[in-house]
Amino acid sequence: AWWVQDLAASAPVRALAAGMDLRGARTVDLCAAPGGKALQLLAAGARLTAVDRSSARLERLRENLARCAEGADGEVEEVVRGDAARWARERIAEGETFDAVLLDAPCSGTGLVRRHPASVLKPRKAVDMRRLHKAQHELLREGCALLRPGGVLVYATCSLLASEGEAQVAQFLADMGVPQSDWEESSVAAANAADLQPRPPGVRIELSPLAAEELPPELAIGVTPEGYLRMLPCMCADQGGVDGFFVARFVRT
Repeated sequence: AWWVQDLAASAPVRALAAGMDLRGARTVDLCAAPGGKALQLLAAGARLTAVDRSSARLERLRENLARCAEGADGEVEEVVRGDAARWARERIAEGETFDAVLLDAPCSGTGLVRRHPASVLKPRKAVDMRRLHKAQHELLREGCALLRPGGVLVYATCSLLASEGEAQVAQFLADMGVPQSDWEESSVAAANAADLQPRPPGVRIELSPLAAEELPPELAIGVTPEGYLRMLPCMCADQGGVDGFFVARFVRT
């Protein structure tokens, strides 16, 4: 069986696998449907819990797992329909932790402009963008709180907007009390300081910068000086281009 996936869309799991050994690792894929990254995690040997709030998209996930996951090195522990942030809070309250968290967060989808220009370029209301930013921030907070000490979280969006990438990470790191010298200070101006929330008790997070040598050459070109991955549709033009993607990696200390 096979699964078609844009090169840039494969980057979040590659970044996670470069940060830790996924073989046998308890891993949660938040916002998992329709399942491309879940299949990558299974191929890498992860013990997977997949969460998504959409019944229709979750059905596609189950179909793709049934079609493609047989023979994978990993195993599916649980498939959950529900709000990812609420589900995470419930598991945290029960004291459950995971070795790894993949958060391919809901976003504007502006990185898909190469393949879906009509849908990407439609007008967007400011209130809708604020709702997305808040959801991303909440999922980051709860996702990191799910990690055991030493666990790794990868945050990704298929967005070209700094507000869903660099600035979102800047806001999150400020929220978590990480010193400014450890991240891109120029992003702070784009972050909404009024939305900062107290750090979850006992949760300490550090940015785990990506290095070019951790990724194949086609993706390594997108690694920034801060250690993020910023893929643009104009990259890999000789191969037809890629989706726009932002990826950042964190470790719980």
